[in-house]
Amino acid sequence: MTEYDDKEQIKILNEIPFLNHIPWLADYVVESEFELLAFLKEMIVEHQKTWDPSYTRDFIDAYLVEMKKVKEDGSTSFHDGNLLMTTYDLFSVGTETTSSTMRWAVLFMLLYPDVQSKVQEEIDRVIGRERKPTMADVLQMPYTNAVIHEVQRYGDISPLALPHMTYRDMEIKGYLIPKVRSVTND
Repeated sequence: MTEYDDKEQIKILNEIPFLNHIPWLADYVVESEFELLAFLKEMIVEHQKTWDPSYTRDFIDAYLVEMKKVKEDGSTSFHDGNLLMTTYDLFSVGTETTSSTMRWAVLFMLLYPDVQSKVQEEIDRVIGRERKPTMADVLQMPYTNAVIHEVQRYGDISPLALPHMTYRDMEIKGYLIPKVRSVTND
């Protein structure tokens, strides 16, 4: 069983919730998720042991700084549980969408070699081959930036995501987004 197969099974359980009532199936499918949570708990404990408030190494350190700021506030959402789940979200969701975006980008570059050539030319002109790219380079590469955004728009990044709909008619910037009318209640 590969990691990809595990993610697909979890998506199936999310899309077909009654499968969660099969006693062994849910445990089997989410076993890797529990392993990831255990790994992240260890990582957070290690960060707490070696934490230096004057030096922020990463997201976990930044979260620990915020937790310290609001330590006395009982209604804050900055606590150990949210640190674990937010870090989990960054690992799981961020990783999946990034890899999906990359697969779509490679596919589109293969299908449109003229676009690939223009992107490569712009990257070579702005960044070259001697240094690593920086975020400041984005402003100097409008074509590459537009291609990345088009990949994200056109590619099916999360095909089994939860469906979205409006609960009432809405108008945004002159566009009407109608309430989804159900056959049973309207």
